[in-house]
Amino acid sequence: MARGKRKTPKTSKRLSRWWSAKDRDAKWAAIFAMVQVCAAGGMIVGVGIGLAHLDARVHAAPRFHQPPVIELVEVPDGLRDIVMAKLAPLQAAGFEPGICAKIGRALEADPWVRRVKGVRRTHDLRIVARCEYRLPAAFVQIDSDFYLVDKQQVRLPGVYGYQESLPLIQGVEGTAPPAGAVWEAADLAAGMRLARLIAPEPFAPQITAIQVHNYGGRCSPRDTHIMLITDRAGSVIKWGSAPGEEIEENSARRKTAILRDNFERFGRADADLRAIDISVYPDRFTAAG
Repeated sequence: MARGKRKTPKTSKRLSRWWSAKDRDAKWAAIFAMVQVCAAGGMIVGVGIGLAHLDARVHAAPRFHQPPVIELVEVPDGLRDIVMAKLAPLQAAGFEPGICAKIGRALEADPWVRRVKGVRRTHDLRIVARCEYRLPAAFVQIDSDFYLVDKQQVRLPGVYGYQESLPLIQGVEGTAPPAGAVWEAADLAAGMRLARLIAPEPFAPQITAIQVHNYGGRCSPRDTHIMLITDRAGSVIKWGSAPGEEIEENSARRKTAILRDNFERFGRADADLRAIDISVYPDRFTAAG
């Protein structure tokens, strides 16, 4: 029986036609380029493995077992020691692998830190951390305890005694949230808005507290919603509704103008009276109580 001719596989035929076509030099160049890419890939893998071994050997050196110098950049006065205390365990561990990432995570978890901009290791074995920090904006009094909040109403760590250095907001309902959490309270937000409004005014030092006990008229619908306490014993200013929540009463701008005029005329925002109301007339106060 005669043997038939062996059939050439289709793949071989296609390859033969491709190779016999024109521009054979260009095809050689393409093949050579592919070989170079594969070789380069192998070199990269090899270099990566070599660098990993080198990094392990470097970290085994004695100086990497010494506590690193952690430098906090652009940290506000008074916060450096507080934040560094949280990093002490990591500093004591020495230059362990991934220390910059660990420091970054520790800073992100710190309620005093709003945002971590970057953590890097320098050539002289310092670790430089650059963050955006939260700054106290007001005290909130709950019973006999005083808590700090920043301008975003995030509660900051600690429980304090009374201090005159920041606006004081009294009468906020509920309890304080954990440090680092937003204090979700409409009455606190109203007090914070008013504190920001008063802050640049010349009479601001005379206002010692913003009381929001009756916010929204929750205790007494007919009484003023917010009260300002002054630095003169027994003196109060009936502000009225929270800024932006006025109905048929003076705007916050007009109320502030009345207090500013009082300060210019009498040397005091309260006009040197025991109680005044600035929510009724747009151009003057009324004696209250």
